[in-house]
Amino acid sequence: MNKIKLLIVGIGVSGVLFLLPVSGLGQAAADSNYEVTVQVLMGSDDASAPKGSLPGNLSAISQQIKSKVGYSNFRLVGTIIGRIANQGGFEYKSFSDLFGQDPKFRSFLELTVAGLKADLAGKEPSLDIQMLKFGAKVPVVVGFRRDEAGKDQPSVSYEQIGLTLSRLGISENVPTLVGTLDVPNGPEMIFLIVTVKTLDR
Repeated sequence: MNKIKLLIVGIGVSGVLFLLPVSGLGQAAADSNYEVTVQVLMGSDDASAPKGSLPGNLSAISQQIKSKVGYSNFRLVGTIIGRIANQGGFEYKSFSDLFGQDPKFRSFLELTVAGLKADLAGKEPSLDIQMLKFGAKVPVVVGFRRDEAGKDQPSVSYEQIGLTLSRLGISENVPTLVGTLDVPNGPEMIFLIVTVKTLDR
């Protein structure tokens, strides 16, 4: 009988010791803060398109994109940063000259990141984003009109472009291409790069 009791106690202690690391990981994930960085790249194979340099963290991903789409020219045109807790999110809305239009016709950007959740229980810990939505209202030239001075002025209509992703999984601190968008009235393409890293409290 005593042997049976000792066996039961031993199993119970082993179970507690086994669960402690998992519980600790879960608590660490729940208490963590994260920095979400969305970088907007513009790519083109047009020699006349504007050129620019990329930050060091995007050199590897730019090579991957080149191998997929064949573009030779990339430039960083925007960076959006948000700090959120585990299972949190943030929303961004702002004017932008992302597409290099006439200052009179600026674009309007929107970004929503919702439900960031750390999954540390698997063999390879990952970060899941329940929804990422990127959109822009961009000016599209639909014609021209002549002003009082006899000069042609563009007639512009604002059109909505965007990308919505659900259940997105990425590795921590690894720039990840999550989607592309065509640029209205131009030969370029937008590439969205997301990086998430853990922050100290």
